[in-house]
Amino acid sequence: MIRNYVKTALRTLSRNKGYSMLNILGLVTGIAFSCMLYVYVSNELSYDTFHQKSERIFRVLTIDHRDPQNVRSYGITVPPMGPELVNNYPEVQDMVRLHRFVGQVVFEINGQNFQERNWYTADSNFFDVFDFQLVHGDRKTALREPRSLVLTESMAIKYFGARDAIGKVIEKTSFGAVTVTGVVKDHPDNSHLKFDMLFSDVANDERWTQYLNSWGNFGAFTYILLDDQHSIGDLKSKMPALISQRLARFDGGIQVDFQNIEDIYLHSENMEEGTESGHGSMSYIYIFSSMGIFLLLIACINYINLATSRAMVRSREVGVR
Repeated sequence: MIRNYVKTALRTLSRNKGYSMLNILGLVTGIAFSCMLYVYVSNELSYDTFHQKSERIFRVLTIDHRDPQNVRSYGITVPPMGPELVNNYPEVQDMVRLHRFVGQVVFEINGQNFQERNWYTADSNFFDVFDFQLVHGDRKTALREPRSLVLTESMAIKYFGARDAIGKVIEKTSFGAVTVTGVVKDHPDNSHLKFDMLFSDVANDERWTQYLNSWGNFGAFTYILLDDQHSIGDLKSKMPALISQRLARFDGGIQVDFQNIEDIYLHSENMEEGTESGHGSMSYIYIFSSMGIFLLLIACINYINLATSRAMVRSREVGVR
């Protein structure tokens, strides 16, 4: 019976090539373009969801509203903010800070000078908060020792010719000699945080220590891991007291806020001094989602109309017979 159905279908298609081509091509084209738009929208909405604890990872923001006509949002905060939140607020389970205090890091390998701009220094617990995949080295110890360096696979191949560059020493850098202690898989495209080189503490002098303890200098990209028994609202409600205690010098013009890591890519268009290298737009999400649905509906309606029209013709043929 199935063979007869197939024969009948092929016979009908061969007799009505123009109609069949138009009907099938219209439906396939609508579905194809809808699928393409779906892939784009899905990718935009998936930023930073590869972190297992993404729902509990938040970036600490600084909101400057000392000028009510020009409220500004910053993706940085004071260096002691992270430790203060971890040590004195049960809502915060962990925190990690990133710094980039010069535009580029300059180093020398085999007599050749190189420079890279996509780098950070990070606290030793970086891999406890983020789930970037370390392919060589130990997640717990990769950034524990001073002057340690974690490279991406691309950087390891670029400078050492192999993915496994553990133990390699770069003698001359902007920070002195550093040792490669880890190689991380190239970050996914849907990550707002992109880096090629990740250093541990490279400045441990008295000036750096003073900076890390200063409540008057803003420069730390700080991320916190929320305890799973608390909500971010619980933590936000305690911030006015912290500001009064620690940031009173700004005369109430500074506000501390938090942004979930999954929201950074699509909801940071007006953010200054953030770690993200680019932003998406919810406007595009709405536009392309609407276009995808519209194209699919048009394709389906067109297919149904043509099929109905053809069915009416066939019914007249059957009646005549």
